[in-house]
Amino acid sequence: MNDQSIHFRSVLARRMTLMVLLFSSVITLIGTGLQLYLDYRHEIHQLTVRFEEIRQTHLDTLTRQLWVTDADAVLLQMEGIRRLPEIRYLEITRPNATTLRVGEPETRPASMIERSYSLEHDYREKRIPLGTLRIQADLGAIHQRLLDRLLVILVTQTIKTFLVSLFILALFHYLIGRHLAHMARHVRSAPSVHGSAPLLLTRRPLSDRVPDELDQLVDALNRKDAAYRDLLQEISLSNQELMSHRDRLEETVRARTMDLMTANQAKSRFLANMSHELRTPLNAVLGFAQLIAKDPQITPAQKGHVEIILHSGAHLLDIINDILDLARIESGRMEVESVPFDLGALLHELVAMLRGRAEEKGLELAIDQSSSFPRLVRSDPAKLRQILINLIGNAIKFTRVGGVTLKLYVNGLIAPGNKRVLWFEILDTGIGISPEEIERIQMPFVQLNQSGGTGLGLAISRELIGLLGGELRITSVPGQGSDFAFSIAFESCASHEVQSTHDKNAPVIRIDNAGEFGILVVEDQVENRLLMQHLLSMHGFPLRMAENGQEGVRIVQEWQPRLVMLDRRMPVMDGLTAVRQMRALPEGRQAVIIAVTAHAFDNERKEMLDAGCDDFLAKPFSENELHLILRKHLPLTVVTGDEERGAVVVEETWNPQAFASLPPDLIEMLHSGLVRLDLEAIRVVIARIMEQDLMLGNRLQRAVERFDFAALRKAVSVFLGEQT
Repeated sequence: MNDQSIHFRSVLARRMTLMVLLFSSVITLIGTGLQLYLDYRHEIHQLTVRFEEIRQTHLDTLTRQLWVTDADAVLLQMEGIRRLPEIRYLEITRPNATTLRVGEPETRPASMIERSYSLEHDYREKRIPLGTLRIQADLGAIHQRLLDRLLVILVTQTIKTFLVSLFILALFHYLIGRHLAHMARHVRSAPSVHGSAPLLLTRRPLSDRVPDELDQLVDALNRKDAAYRDLLQEISLSNQELMSHRDRLEETVRARTMDLMTANQAKSRFLANMSHELRTPLNAVLGFAQLIAKDPQITPAQKGHVEIILHSGAHLLDIINDILDLARIESGRMEVESVPFDLGALLHELVAMLRGRAEEKGLELAIDQSSSFPRLVRSDPAKLRQILINLIGNAIKFTRVGGVTLKLYVNGLIAPGNKRVLWFEILDTGIGISPEEIERIQMPFVQLNQSGGTGLGLAISRELIGLLGGELRITSVPGQGSDFAFSIAFESCASHEVQSTHDKNAPVIRIDNAGEFGILVVEDQVENRLLMQHLLSMHGFPLRMAENGQEGVRIVQEWQPRLVMLDRRMPVMDGLTAVRQMRALPEGRQAVIIAVTAHAFDNERKEMLDAGCDDFLAKPFSENELHLILRKHLPLTVVTGDEERGAVVVEETWNPQAFASLPPDLIEMLHSGLVRLDLEAIRVVIARIMEQDLMLGNRLQRAVERFDFAALRKAVSVFLGEQT
């Protein structure tokens, strides 16, 4: 349709039509309802008048006829009354006589009106009751008349409303709608900076008529267009200035970002170099000091000197680790390693370690543990251990009299990730902290009363608590003590998920099958090579040494060692390149490669693992840490215990993949025999295994002789589970 036609599809037209129709319909319904109500009242009034006429005209006659007991005359007169309009049914009820009825009674109360009259005869100045006249009038005819009137009214009003709506709509379109549509098109064609034609309506000149609201609206729109054009010009100029400023700002940000990246890279390189340069000699110092401390021939005085070396070296290592932890946290490299672990065992070990320090000062270190506090949880045990050592160590350090209490309880709140919350509260009776000092001591390198140390412990603990999904709360009263409470998020775990650490810290007396596993040490520092040579050769491992990665690759190709331990930073060929070349060799694909390096950042460790290393051992390491990683990757038969007390335990590490070379039927037969503890069946299976893998068969035979069925059954079950 064009602009001159009625535009029913426009929103405004539809709304106007609906409003007119709705208003007209409401008025029609109200008027019709009122008219019908009045008509109904009139019809009912007429019916009431008719009842009164019947009473006045026929009641006396019916009474006389009943007095003379002329039933036929009564029925005849009743029939006459029934023939009146709307009268449907009459009934005379007489005492001790037959009821007289004319017509059919109506049982629906809504469809009839009923009147009852008493029939009484005057006899000797007494009114003698002769019966009761009941008359029913039918409302059906009245309802039908009202319905007919309703239909007529609705049809006529609908036609009238429709015609009025069309007229109003046409009038609205001619006077207003077409001009609004023209204004909308003009507004949609937004004015440009260079200007546009003013808005004009197709109407009579103003000289021939009086200005109205549309003229005022057109004038206002034209003024707005002019102001908008001026504003566009100002915005265009501002945009040009902003673009120029943005370009300069982006260039400045890029330059500053490059400076920051360069500074961060320099900082990371410095920390990595510092870590390597300090940890590498520290590894030799602590390693040989540990060996000297175990020498039974040294004097008590010499042993005391060695313990001072070990203590000072450990303190230096703690400082290095604190600085590196702070750098990792600031750079966002610190990650949470959530694993199942025995929280009860960790707390027992920590308290046992710190109780000696407390007792030296005459303090009591106590634990107040809630009965609902869990033993097996999933979280990051290393970070939790570091937090507790820092906070409990500080409490002991700043307490002179009284003691330190570690409270343990569970909060019912749910942390993000649908995890529950553990609370650890360290209370002491120490010197306390003033309110203004509480915030300050949580900052890096801030010390309380120049108490010694680096001032990093509390700052690092606060960040680690945040990483573990918790918070740190500090309350203190100077002179009375302090309360350090922190929470961590945790998940429950089952006992089979927790790796047993039983006897893992017991000293290794000997390794019976060490001669079966050749080890290559690739290390450029002669001191560290000598340390590794001493620690490994004392158990009988066949050893080869290499001073750089290139030499290590050659020895792997020639000698085919079972395990390779190599440093990352070496001359000629570094550790990363050496690992990649070893893995490319057929002789190096089956070897276990352990990165032994002073590089402590997680991304550097990840680079070594991505290059092909199986595990990572950080310098400086203890003899026990070296034994643990060897037992993790090699099927060693280890004898542990305390020689002074004669306590000896033979432990053999079983890797489920040791059974990968066996046929499936042999593995199933071995598993069945282990489950049933059928020694004869187990020996038969081992004999068949020896025919295919003599070394594995001998190991199985030794395990059976020691009755080590549980470890065997677990390893075989794990292997079968992995295959399925």
